[in-house]
Amino acid sequence: RLAAKPGDRDFVHATALGKAIAAVLPKEDILNLLERTGMPRRTANTITKVQDFMEHLELVRHQGYALDDQENDLEGRCVAVAIPAPRVHYAISVSGITSRFPVSRAVEAAREIREAILEFSATAMQPIRRS
Repeated sequence: RLAAKPGDRDFVHATALGKAIAAVLPKEDILNLLERTGMPRRTANTITKVQDFMEHLELVRHQGYALDDQENDLEGRCVAVAIPAPRVHYAISVSGITSRFPVSRAVEAAREIREAILEFSATAMQPIRRS
């Protein structure tokens, strides 16, 4: 069972949320963050080299979503999509154990999250009507 608690923190290089947010940051900010936090191996799938991580972020940008495929937790899979914002960086994610959350479902969830973000963004940009 995967369950985050309020205040939980994980490494940016090993989580879908971290990767989704890192993908929208300037390269220098990412490099500074990785220098401060390090890139410890969490599982056999964890990316632990800066160059590999930077290349992976290119894939995240191209796909429009980030995937943590057993990189932070054994048998854990997570997909995340960044929410566009000018200065503050947010992302939405969905997680599950690999036996119940296949990659195909994670990709579908990413599409659904992206659609929800676009719908919400369009609604949020509409003028507020006063009665």
